[in-house]
Amino acid sequence: MYFLGLFLQKVNTARWGEGMKMDHHRSLDFIGFFRAGFSPRVLGGDLPLVLCMAILLLSVGGFYTAQAQAGETESSTWSDRPHAEEVDTSLRNFLQMNPGVLSLRDGFGRTYLYGAPMAWADTDEELIKQFLGENSALFGIAADDVELIFATDLLTRDATVLAYRQVRDGITVEHSALRFLTRTDQETGERVLVYAAGHLALEPVGGFSEVLIDAETALQRAKSQWT
Repeated sequence: MYFLGLFLQKVNTARWGEGMKMDHHRSLDFIGFFRAGFSPRVLGGDLPLVLCMAILLLSVGGFYTAQAQAGETESSTWSDRPHAEEVDTSLRNFLQMNPGVLSLRDGFGRTYLYGAPMAWADTDEELIKQFLGENSALFGIAADDVELIFATDLLTRDATVLAYRQVRDGITVEHSALRFLTRTDQETGERVLVYAAGHLALEPVGGFSEVLIDAETALQRAKSQWT
């Protein structure tokens, strides 16, 4: 708990937005946790209208293309992703196996795990890979559905923040976030995971909608209508 408290004091130095604080019930307020780094990208300059419309159509149609193609076969890459009920079951099982770990899930679908060490490994890379390999269902994803954005030490050098985002079949999920806090175990010398939090998109129970227009068709329609 000492390291958790220290982390809450120093977290702003690691580019975590407005940071976190303890409320009067001694529960964690993580609202500021996801405020940094998740705004939509801003395109500079005055783009031609046709390009803007093409981007709009592509952003809608292109996101689901890979999902629909995968859903055409029984071996869909998304068939193994856990749904909401499976996520709840995984969380209950995890907490039973790790009685010192506390959990919090807010009204926005964000899940937080904290309060006690959760995994050990020789390096941070191995640590996160191991944890996700065993527990990715806690966040409703597969272990390889995320990519590292940055890893940075706190100014005190006693802990490291690792920031990931969700990727579905090569497509980045906007506003997704997965955060870990690791430090060195003073007894074993290993890296230990002491905090994990995620705000990730779950697969709909009924699957994704059918793709009605592909990327090339969207571009051609935009060109023909606005040029």
